[in-house]
Amino acid sequence: AAAAAAAAMEEIKRGKREKRRGKDLNQHQEQHQQQQPQEEEQEEEKENVRKQRAKTSSEREEYERQLLREEKERRAKELREERVQREREWRAKQKEQQAREQEELAREKERREQERGEREKALKEKERIRREMERQRKVREQEREAREKEELDKELQTHRERREQELREKERERRGEGG
Repeated sequence: AAAAAAAAMEEIKRGKREKRRGKDLNQHQEQHQQQQPQEEEQEEEKENVRKQRAKTSSEREEYERQLLREEKERRAKELREERVQREREWRAKQKEQQAREQEELAREKERREQERGEREKALKEKERIRREMERQRKVREQEREAREKEELDKELQTHRERREQELREKERERRGEGG
């Protein structure tokens, strides 16, 4: 106990010296780093004290049982910490996997939308070409009809002119015969 008190005093003095030097260490790390060796020293000291006290065999047996209990507890604590760490890692992997899947789904959706857009664009272009070809067909049809009408008009005009010519000639012949 005296050694523990001396160690604690030494610890306090060391802390004051470090403050004077202006060291600004992370409190948690400092405590952990300082407590671990200190705790080990205290455990060793406690163990030595118990050994000295354990004079009889029953006391030694009790001491050994106590050591076994402490070892079991320490091991159980380590196992719990390992399990918690594995669970944390597993959850992190799950989150990462989920994020990758979401990203993949987003890329797939974007790709489908792009393909749909390209298909729509192609269909619009196809429709535009179809309308243009239909328009050109109509124009050709109108031009053909106009030519046919023009030819028909010419034929009619020629026919009329011939008919009028024939009528004039017949009229002259009648006048010629009658006169």
